[in-house]
Amino acid sequence: MGGSEAPAGPNRVPPRKMAHYGKCIEVAMKHLDRFQPQKDSPEQFLEAAAASLQTRVYKEMVLGSSNRKKAVRGVFAHTLSPQKQAFIMEILSGCLEYHKLLTIVVDAFYVRDGRLCPRADYSLFEVLCYLATFQLEELGFQVFRDVVQAQPAHKACKFLRFLFNPLNLGSWIKDEWSLIYETSHVKENWIDPLMRWQPEIQELINQLQGELTSQLSPPKSKAKVTEPKELSLTTPRPRAIPVPELVPQVAETRPVPRSTYEPPKEQRLLEMTKRYNRWKAEDSKKKPRLRLPPRILKAQKLTFYTPNDNAPVKLNTAAILREGALYQRQVEKALQRVDRLVDGAGDFSEFLEWQRRMQAKDREEQLAAGEVRRLRGKLSHEEAVLARQQVAREKRRTAELKKEEVTRGGGRPGLLPQLLTRPFPPKPTELGWVLWPCGARAGAGGGSGGASVGPLASTSGPGCPLPLLAGSVGPRTYT
Repeated sequence: MGGSEAPAGPNRVPPRKMAHYGKCIEVAMKHLDRFQPQKDSPEQFLEAAAASLQTRVYKEMVLGSSNRKKAVRGVFAHTLSPQKQAFIMEILSGCLEYHKLLTIVVDAFYVRDGRLCPRADYSLFEVLCYLATFQLEELGFQVFRDVVQAQPAHKACKFLRFLFNPLNLGSWIKDEWSLIYETSHVKENWIDPLMRWQPEIQELINQLQGELTSQLSPPKSKAKVTEPKELSLTTPRPRAIPVPELVPQVAETRPVPRSTYEPPKEQRLLEMTKRYNRWKAEDSKKKPRLRLPPRILKAQKLTFYTPNDNAPVKLNTAAILREGALYQRQVEKALQRVDRLVDGAGDFSEFLEWQRRMQAKDREEQLAAGEVRRLRGKLSHEEAVLARQQVAREKRRTAELKKEEVTRGGGRPGLLPQLLTRPFPPKPTELGWVLWPCGARAGAGGGSGGASVGPLASTSGPGCPLPLLAGSVGPRTYT
């Protein structure tokens, strides 16, 4: 097949130059933009599109019927030929039939190379993809080139470069289409023809790229050299010498009075008074003063004003009305109370008195119960304190006995457990009480005399019992 055009099919548009390819593509794009796959049915949408094309021709003929010449000219200028209508319907039916395949390619184009392209051109890329994939064999390369050149060059160039890229055709496009149709069918009918048309499409892409380059980079013209010109400066006018201002004559001021730099007379008098009072106070300290008893001064008799309650008080109108209203209310209350008593109501005075006594009794009981609780708490607190003291004394006594038994290391064995098990205090004989006279010492070799009572000796004072454990370290009397 290569670069030659394919033979014409039964539905093929004649391969001749068509001046309204751009108009046909635009009409097809408008219809595709109105198509909603979730709501519209493809068959009903195609019928509505065909009816709209016929309706459009009829409306244009009616609008031009006011003037015969204008009507005929309007019909031939704006109506679409049956071949163009068939071309538009072929594009619409093909795009709806292969909507899933076209959507895969166009969505990938927007994700990869067409990130900056507007979403309004989505239908344009669908039409180009359909014509390149499914109608290129029937239309031929010349007609396809005319269709592409009728579109914006930068959009068509970018999309064709993406679609006819061998890496895209042989990899993910083939894999995605194979998920919908058979792999062999996809490769033989769609992928291989696109690969065969790739050299011609590449020449078309280069041609479009050259047009873009020529449009973007206009021919460079030699820049005009700036010629410097001499500045025409205005000659400044000579400034006039200003007339000196007259110095105003100030009236002579009076000299500063001497009193400004001298302290005021009142301050001098105060200083003199202070020095005199100080001298007088010092002189009075030197002289002995007689202390006289303080004199008790009698206070003047106080006179209190006692108001006369019997004096007549003149009432105004408001006071008289208040007194009358108060008296009237008291009378009404008394009458109401009498009426209640007549009707059989009881007097509340006894109940109120009983209620007052009961409340006083309840208060006394509450106070007594509170005092009992307070005393019980105090007793429990004192008992706890005594218990803690008793425990502390027992622990202290046990520690002392244990310490003496450990330090001295002699005596009767098992004395400490016996003492601990007996009630407090132990017997004097168990602790080895000894009584020495004043100044007496045990033993033959020391002391001023006296005999020891018991086996132990002590250096305590006269007549002082000293508890010592048997076998403890200390003077002992030997016989």
